[in-house]
Amino acid sequence: MFEVVAFLLGLVGVILGALFLRLSFKSSSSHQGRKPIPGWNRKPADSKVGDLRVALARGSLYDYLWQQHVEGSVPVVSFWWRDQRVVSVCSPQAYKDSECLYNKARLIFGPVFDPLHGCKNIQSLNGAEWKERRKLLQGTLRGQNLRLFIDDFVNIACDLKRKWWHGEPVNLLKEMFLATLKGILDTSLGNIFKDDSEIEELANFYHICKCEMDKCILDVLPPGSPEELKFQRNLKCLQDCLNRMLKARRHGKETKKSLPLLDALLKAGVSDEVVLSDMATYLGGFHTSGYYMTWTLLYLCQHPDVQEKLYKEIEATVGEDRGEKFTAYVLTSTSYLRQVLDEAMRYSTIANFTAYITDQDLMVCGHRIPAGTSVIQAIGVTMKSAAIWECPERFNPDRFSPGLARAKRDREFRPFGTSNLRRCPIHLFDGIRVSVYSCAWLHPSHSGS
Repeated sequence: MFEVVAFLLGLVGVILGALFLRLSFKSSSSHQGRKPIPGWNRKPADSKVGDLRVALARGSLYDYLWQQHVEGSVPVVSFWWRDQRVVSVCSPQAYKDSECLYNKARLIFGPVFDPLHGCKNIQSLNGAEWKERRKLLQGTLRGQNLRLFIDDFVNIACDLKRKWWHGEPVNLLKEMFLATLKGILDTSLGNIFKDDSEIEELANFYHICKCEMDKCILDVLPPGSPEELKFQRNLKCLQDCLNRMLKARRHGKETKKSLPLLDALLKAGVSDEVVLSDMATYLGGFHTSGYYMTWTLLYLCQHPDVQEKLYKEIEATVGEDRGEKFTAYVLTSTSYLRQVLDEAMRYSTIANFTAYITDQDLMVCGHRIPAGTSVIQAIGVTMKSAAIWECPERFNPDRFSPGLARAKRDREFRPFGTSNLRRCPIHLFDGIRVSVYSCAWLHPSHSGS
């Protein structure tokens, strides 16, 4: 009997030993290739704002990320965003490894956008709520609707061009804000304003609010401060305009046959809070687009050879046509116009970064990023990296020539976000809007006369 017990105990010992060795080997193997994230164990520079004050002391968050990634020669790095660790990634491989992410990083975007757009807007939603809203709205600013918007865009561009012909000095940014804002109003939200001066006033309400919110990267605006009162005053004016637009469409005073975006929200029967939040979000796209158009026109003025080449392409491809030839041209992705617009986006680095949150552990370039971590994708840094682009500080649309092996429109160039599931909701709309405006303004036959 004793021998049997001894044998069984020995057998159990052998089995447990084998299991221990197997688990130890597996644990060792699983950690192979897991590199520590640079900066992960570093303490925050400030207990309240983390490393943000240090980052802004570099000039901007873009400059700080450049220092961390390019000067530090690392594709993955960690720093403190207020009281939480975040991870910034910056390389085509890092974007590939993280392109499965789709939930937005509320830590980073919430304080800046929620007070302006409301917390129910599509950009602030995650999980099932975001998927449901995306399903509702994803077809409103793409596909056949885009083709239907082209005439509206042409009319807007021609109206502005006639005004500029008087030869008076033009405030370019103000005019671009007007053009891009009219684009979303006329096609998707409803233009109830009696003239351009009222639209310019609407643009100014939003611009002031956005500039004040941009200051909130370090902290919220102090209650009762001049900055907070200024924000609230302009926010109320903005919201009053949005309410007027909503009521006009609901009661049939805005008679345009189709406003796909606003009509989809009204048809779905969602609350007014949701409708107004999404109206503010999509309307706000004019702000970035206005800067984009401003830089594009500036670069064309600075590079007359590029302007001449683009003019000749428009003349040869479109001529005086404002029908199918024009539509096909502004929709194509292989034109020199598209190269110019892509290069303007890359060169201006208007889109500096986007950010998501991991819902499970994620391996990026051999680094394990824990679940629940905000991940910044430093797309602006990538678009100016000499490791990816030849002479990145030179404006050169030819770098996007379709026939060149080095032409990059993949993970090296993702100005609207690197996620396969979630990018800027107006990126297709904006591409067509900017293409139509550029074409109409450069060609004399598209004067609207």
